[in-house]
Amino acid sequence: QITTLGRVSVRDSTPAFVPPQLRAFDERRRAAVGGQFLDSTVIAKWESRKTGDLLSTVRGVDIQRQRGAAYLTGTHGTQPLSPSARPAPCFMDVYIDGAPVALANTQFGINSIGLNHVAAIEVYTGPANTPAQYNRTSKACGVVLIWTK
Repeated sequence: QITTLGRVSVRDSTPAFVPPQLRAFDERRRAAVGGQFLDSTVIAKWESRKTGDLLSTVRGVDIQRQRGAAYLTGTHGTQPLSPSARPAPCFMDVYIDGAPVALANTQFGINSIGLNHVAAIEVYTGPANTPAQYNRTSKACGVVLIWTK
């Protein structure tokens, strides 16, 4: 005698693997530490555009364009020495996967990393809200953390 069982549905309840750096991104976003967070949903909508185009929409970020390259500057420019001088651009610190690629007011061509390689972005516009491990106390221009896929 053969017994026929009814339909069986199997569902995997194991959570998908999330790399440690993206877990930290999610923890900071949930903690509302004061940064601005761009996740894969937002990034996917901009994937055909340049990284600088997306970041230009973030409050507190300006883009300096020079000879086809785009550099991130904070809206808190350095004060000029004389009232008639223009403020010098204040370049943001940039980290990719936790490693610094531009510090100490150096320029990093933000469009050199395509959004198709980016999983998440965090933007901190000043030292008061920047996570401690990325906060250099003398840096008021802001910090951008880029997490790759």
